[in-house]
Amino acid sequence: MSGAPVGEIARRRVDERGVAALVYDASDGSRASVIVMRTAGGYRAWRNRCPHWGVPLAPPRGPFLDETGERLRCLSHGALFRPEDGVCEDGPCPGASLEAFTVEECGEVLRIHEPSPVRLSASRGTVRLAVPGVGEEA
Repeated sequence: MSGAPVGEIARRRVDERGVAALVYDASDGSRASVIVMRTAGGYRAWRNRCPHWGVPLAPPRGPFLDETGERLRCLSHGALFRPEDGVCEDGPCPGASLEAFTVEECGEVLRIHEPSPVRLSASRGTVRLAVPGVGEEA
């Protein structure tokens, strides 16, 4: 299950390096951006925000990739992230991950959705984590 849609990108907007960006109005009223990337496993989308400092990886329209064109790079401090899973593999935040958005492929259009909401509940000292669509009975 995916979250609310934030916008669409035509596949033709994905550049020769396999990258596109989408700027949208976030639920808090601010402008935000998502990096969309074509990988061997399909399209992936990541919030343009570094998990280390909470700043954008790059300006809303990039550049997003390192010199090799293989990893996403934070321009603030050089952290490098794998495009397949968004995990930092080099820099000051190893193992931290970019926030993933869902990409729905619809013909020549890529629909981008916010991450699914996570619900927390507590009772008698027990905290339960509920992710929609996971562990629910059909």
